[in-house]
Amino acid sequence: MAIVGAKSTTFQLEIATVLTDVAQVERIQCPQSTVETRRTRDLDSDYEGVNANGIVAGGTAAFTIWYDPTDDQHEALLSSVHDTSVAASARKKGFAAVFNQLSPVRTWAFDGVQESFNASAEAGEMLKAEGTIQVESSTTLPV
Repeated sequence: MAIVGAKSTTFQLEIATVLTDVAQVERIQCPQSTVETRRTRDLDSDYEGVNANGIVAGGTAAFTIWYDPTDDQHEALLSSVHDTSVAASARKKGFAAVFNQLSPVRTWAFDGVQESFNASAEAGEMLKAEGTIQVESSTTLPV
């Protein structure tokens, strides 16, 4: 994989149990974790209260990368969604965004299932691909 700039964000995918640089990131949207809540009211109260029921959703991560269809690593991202021979149990993988432009370098690592991978081209631009990942659980974003 050709990295465009040493100080830019890179995207990693777990390949053979190792997080491996697979793409140069143009944009990445970290998920917004959510806690399921319920509004409740005591029988003798006129006011509702808000309570968490303990269920936390990891949210959805979205990315746009520079795409090279001849790159085996990019093919691994594509096959995570489009290869029908991949077993459902094997679709959950480790991912990471490495923010090389920060000092010190920060990494946001998470597990999830890639939902989409769509390549696109615009006049005068390199190929790009967009994708989404359902994040397994709430994650700690790098600070």
